[in-house]
Amino acid sequence: MYMKRILYCFLGLLSIAAVLGCKKEEKLGAHEANARKLYGEYRLESIHWAGMSVDLGNYTGGKWDLLEDFRKTAGYCEDDYGAIVKAGSEMSSYGNVLIPEVWFNISVPLPYYSVVDGKWHCSRIREVKLPLRTPIEYVDLYSPMGYTNPKFNDPNDVFLSGIDEFCAVVSSFDDGSFEFRMHCIFPHNEPNGQQLNDDYLSFKFVVVR
Repeated sequence: MYMKRILYCFLGLLSIAAVLGCKKEEKLGAHEANARKLYGEYRLESIHWAGMSVDLGNYTGGKWDLLEDFRKTAGYCEDDYGAIVKAGSEMSSYGNVLIPEVWFNISVPLPYYSVVDGKWHCSRIREVKLPLRTPIEYVDLYSPMGYTNPKFNDPNDVFLSGIDEFCAVVSSFDDGSFEFRMHCIFPHNEPNGQQLNDDYLSFKFVVVR
């Protein structure tokens, strides 16, 4: 009788494990289906700053939609910026198990600032590659994917050193776009001196193919 109880308990645990395993597979299946909708090549469509208005080169007196000002600045090259989103995998640290991932290979234009006559001056735009990886199970709407703290430490590069995090965010899996969001610092000139304005810089990418 005692052995039967043990057997029933064991079979019950196996049944529960099987149900939970099926549910996890179903959940991963849904995330994988969404991830496949993201795969492709993307072009840069817009750049938006959420903080105080920015004037890269004394063009307009300050704005929040920055793509046109980036284009007017030396060093900007339209063909250099974009993203490729594809399937990837990484070996688990807990054992010899491959974890399915989504890889974002992202290239963005970023300003380089120097000080001229006591004021911040954006002297050029340069290309910076910022790759992201996220497990497929984290692919979800409005969820930060591939959250990264880059820890750039160049004391001569105030913009790059001011980047403390970035991630990819998707608001729809059906419109062929995603945002690359970066929390950073934009140098800002005030009548009483130099200021550092921190907020989010968002790059919107739209699918090419």
